[in-house]
Amino acid sequence: MKEPDLWSLIDCFEVPIIVLTRNFEIVMQNKASIQFLGKVIGKKCYEVFHNLDSPPPFCRILAFLNGDRGWEELYEQKLKKWLMVKVNQIRLENEDLFLHFVVDVSEIKRREIEFQKTSELLSLVTKIVRHDVLNALTAVRGYLEIIEEKCGELARKAIHELDDAVKILKQTEYLPKQSELKPYKLREIIEKVGAKFRVQITIQGDCIVLADDNVFSIFDNLIRNAVDHGKAEKISIKMEPEGEFCRLLFSDNGVGIAKEIRERIFEDGFTTSPEHSGIGLFLVKLLMQRYGGEISLLDSEIGTTFLLRFKRYDDKNSPIAQSN
Repeated sequence: MKEPDLWSLIDCFEVPIIVLTRNFEIVMQNKASIQFLGKVIGKKCYEVFHNLDSPPPFCRILAFLNGDRGWEELYEQKLKKWLMVKVNQIRLENEDLFLHFVVDVSEIKRREIEFQKTSELLSLVTKIVRHDVLNALTAVRGYLEIIEEKCGELARKAIHELDDAVKILKQTEYLPKQSELKPYKLREIIEKVGAKFRVQITIQGDCIVLADDNVFSIFDNLIRNAVDHGKAEKISIKMEPEGEFCRLLFSDNGVGIAKEIRERIFEDGFTTSPEHSGIGLFLVKLLMQRYGGEISLLDSEIGTTFLLRFKRYDDKNSPIAQSN
């Protein structure tokens, strides 16, 4: 094949194609590659794609010479695009050349990542809904057992219906819509959640943070754990701004957490009681990660202390997180 024939051939393709020599110099490019990269004939491919002075370890020509002839997906930082790339070798007028194919898959990758995030969120919210409803049903069942002696038959029927509801709930998954993060006042949330429990809660400070409606579940789980597992009678919560975050200390005066299980409390399904699901703190951790924050267990002489960092919302009603 002569050079004009090769040029005519590659110029017919809508996929960007460049032709390179063994020393990585670009000697031909089709129209699609000009639209994608600009005119790059005479330049080194590693300069054009990677802004480097030499071929990177993941160079497709090097990979081809080492026997890897397939397509590879990569994110190119310089171009800020996801690409599928492939190299084939040809011989033209006694010279070895390389056809370098480039396909921009950024939009496909963006949708793939978004779908993955949505799927993870749906799974998370499903667990939260089931966990919170099961907690509520468990509490109702406990109340009915107390009054069973006075209203025996009706209470037994109610308990039976609750048990059936629990079975159905455990077999059902909910698919709520993905919610956007928006500002929430933590003090209002804590006061509302805390009103459900017989425990003294003192709150210092306040923060407006980025979250969604599932933020209520964070404090429901923390307070419930302090009361049910820690046997706490008092809970202290202190909030203060810390740069782009809100720093929140959640402390109780309960029995604390044994040293041998401290590293496992955020694991999915870990529990020391067969009566509980063991996903409460796991959900708290996942939610904090979704909000761009974190939760950790601190050492404390009395009770249990958690440190939570939420992404803060500034006074101008714009996320601080987006200003960086």
